[in-house]
Amino acid sequence: MISKTHKTTNQPSGMTLVEIMFALAIIGMILTLSYAAALRAWRSAQVANQRTQAQYVAQDAIEKVKAYRDLNATTGTQKTMPWSGAPRQTGAGIGSGAFLQEIQSRAADGFTVQSCTLAEVANGDCYWKVVTGGQAVTAISDSTAYTVTIRSGKVYCKATEGTNINTGCSGSPDISDIQSVTLEATVTYTDANGVAGSNASATTILNQP
Repeated sequence: MISKTHKTTNQPSGMTLVEIMFALAIIGMILTLSYAAALRAWRSAQVANQRTQAQYVAQDAIEKVKAYRDLNATTGTQKTMPWSGAPRQTGAGIGSGAFLQEIQSRAADGFTVQSCTLAEVANGDCYWKVVTGGQAVTAISDSTAYTVTIRSGKVYCKATEGTNINTGCSGSPDISDIQSVTLEATVTYTDANGVAGSNASATTILNQP
């Protein structure tokens, strides 16, 4: 009987080094793309949140102006401020005079309304004060630094005889004739993408009480 001898060929098993490196490269590429996409999504969410927060800061600044006009104390009890007349400054620039002059005198540099300090309250009847220039505000949620500045814009005079609406004042009207004033609060900040000068604003028209 003739026996046959079968030769067996050893076939390589597993992956070669080249295949492993190629697989790792693909995995690394996928992880990099996933990280980049997640980072873009996070930044987009941050930018949207910052924009919303900036809008709140602007609106809050406007509300403080209204509080300053309506609730600032001048005689020991809170009452509406006079609309026109000579402003009275006491202490460290505390605004306690006529509302319109207080804000119009700061039209070039802008202003904000801030609460009085305990020392200022002790020195006189002060709840709110007008401060020239912008105010720095830091968001608690994400530590974003905002700067808010309010400026007065167009003024409206008392309606002329025969009309029942305000008209834009022309020239340099007497302040006693001004019945409404436009205020705009602008908030600037650097967003999550590093874009400086991002801004939001709020506008209102305040009427004479």
